[in-house]
Amino acid sequence: MLVLSNLVQGVLPPAGAPAGELSGFLAANRERIIAAIFIRLFAGLAFVAFIAGLRATLDREPRRGRFLAAAAFAGGLVVIAGNIGASATLAAAAYRTEISPSLALMGTLVTATHFFYICSGVGLSCLLLAAFAGLAGTPFMPLWLGWLGVGTAVADLALPPIAFGNEVYVSGTVLLAKLGWIAVIGVLIFRDRDQPYDQA
Repeated sequence: MLVLSNLVQGVLPPAGAPAGELSGFLAANRERIIAAIFIRLFAGLAFVAFIAGLRATLDREPRRGRFLAAAAFAGGLVVIAGNIGASATLAAAAYRTEISPSLALMGTLVTATHFFYICSGVGLSCLLLAAFAGLAGTPFMPLWLGWLGVGTAVADLALPPIAFGNEVYVSGTVLLAKLGWIAVIGVLIFRDRDQPYDQA
């Protein structure tokens, strides 16, 4: 996961960078940016299976299950849509920087990429909070893991207004926490999908 974090972090130039600096960054990091885009897109295929499994598990919760399942599923769809939008705008900015007709257009595309990632983070926050509300304390989510999800959800909601347009150091830590949370919950859900929904 650290390798993935190092690859996808630092491939997004600041939204407010001067046009010449922005063009140089995109040209110098083109291969790395394109690789990160495709990693995110292919990871989205696994994420589809994850949100489907999470929804099915939340549906089994005897109280508020359908509402929380729907909220988590909707949040997951926002994550996927945000990543697709961000991948499209960043690819458009980086793919042929040497023949771009407009440096201003590249800046607009990069700013749009930042915003799409914020939308994705908000969707993931909804998913994390719905999962916590429905699963915390059950065999599918130990309390420590639930609170980790809540912490990353709060970070995803708090960071954008503070650091919009820039990747800050803490965002890499938050990314690793999110990936770890998804990996552990995914294993628990698919391993114990036939387990009774009793409180731990």
